[in-house]
Amino acid sequence: MWAGDAQFGSLDGVLSTRVGYTGGQHQDPTYHDIGDHMEAVEVTFDPRRISYSDLLEQYWQSFPTSLEPGPGRVRHAVITRGETQHEITATSKNDLEVWKGETVHVDILPEAAFWEAERMHQKFHLQRSSAELVAELAEGWPDVDAFLASKTAGLLNSYINGQAGENALAQAAEDLGWNVEELRRRLPAG
Repeated sequence: MWAGDAQFGSLDGVLSTRVGYTGGQHQDPTYHDIGDHMEAVEVTFDPRRISYSDLLEQYWQSFPTSLEPGPGRVRHAVITRGETQHEITATSKNDLEVWKGETVHVDILPEAAFWEAERMHQKFHLQRSSAELVAELAEGWPDVDAFLASKTAGLLNSYINGQAGENALAQAAEDLGWNVEELRRRLPAG
């Protein structure tokens, strides 16, 4: 799990992502009543297709690690599951600090309860720009929430917000069984 806004939708092996809140004691946090939690992205991945180390490397590449920490709700952190992930993350962070020659302002925290954010925050760019298309695409999933958590929605969200290119669009079209040109036509340009 990551606290921050890294993009993982285009990585092979990432199965789903959800945004939410973690790290606090406040029950049932929401965007407007976050309590002592921080905003987070939960990344579910298949370790047979991508290693934790490779996923972590993508995080370091896509996240501005030298920025000073912001307010509590937007702290920069890698939230680890178990001692092995903690050790891999600590070693990786140390290696990055040595390579960059500067402090990496990212905490390493143990896993805590995760509270999924409200639907409107899931794949925000995709929903904001193409609400009707989201409803249409979700017909192939158990419900809209399942679609929004999917790698396919992550690919489309990353494409729309300009953090992924044509390969992400092509993969999403393939996942959906759509023609890539038709999907491109229905989406705002990436």
